[in-house]
Amino acid sequence: MSGRPGRRWTGRRGLVFGLCLAIALCGWGFGLSAEDTGPLARADAVYGQRAIYDRAVEAAALYRRAAAQRPDDFGAWWKLARSLCWLADHGPRERKQAFSEEAVAAAGRAVALKPEHPAGYFWRGTALGFLGDAKGFPGGLSLLKDVRESMETVIRLDPGFEEGGAWLVLGRLDFFLPSWLGGDGRRAIVNIETALRYGPRRWVNHLFLAEAYFKADRLAEARSLLRRILEGPAQPGFEPEYQECRGEAEYWLAKIDEREPPGSGAR
Repeated sequence: MSGRPGRRWTGRRGLVFGLCLAIALCGWGFGLSAEDTGPLARADAVYGQRAIYDRAVEAAALYRRAAAQRPDDFGAWWKLARSLCWLADHGPRERKQAFSEEAVAAAGRAVALKPEHPAGYFWRGTALGFLGDAKGFPGGLSLLKDVRESMETVIRLDPGFEEGGAWLVLGRLDFFLPSWLGGDGRRAIVNIETALRYGPRRWVNHLFLAEAYFKADRLAEARSLLRRILEGPAQPGFEPEYQECRGEAEYWLAKIDEREPPGSGAR
């Protein structure tokens, strides 16, 4: 298969597991040290072309090979989990559960190798979110506690990891979940604002805070955040994610303009 399957924009999905969102948007992570060579270096290079679906599949295969050859390599396992999360979010719906389950297992290996490092917990929590999305109701609900606990562990170890990525995930859970499942719109805004403080140039933080502001009828603030996304630029290494954010920003700006056209006294 060439190209990439049709993308379902996160802001329009309305799923309980909307965190799956683009948490793959938190994706580039740590670079290789100068001595890293071989399949892991090759996998990183191919993953940089992940906007092309076939290249994302190839990157995951290369990360699998690197992990098999170096089973004690922490980087190989968390990067495998990251690449599988990308595939879970961008690949065919019928493969989502398989990609997610493999990502959970790979992230678990990373946690076992370095339990003091946040990366394994972050990608495990992200993968569990995708797995919950794949399972839907009611099967996915049992994973919510594990997702929260994974992200809370990330925050305890490094609150600014992935430019506030764990705060963003917690905020998205609070945004999408009904109150009877622990959701809280006000807490969602606080958590995503915290993510933005840690990652002021991570455009997904702007996007999801704008969405939360829109829901709270804080339209002027939402519009300002969305316009910043359109101004850019993309962070180096995040060009595919930035293009997705731009598409979402345009969608939400149109929604805001429908509700309250520019110059009409938006709040």
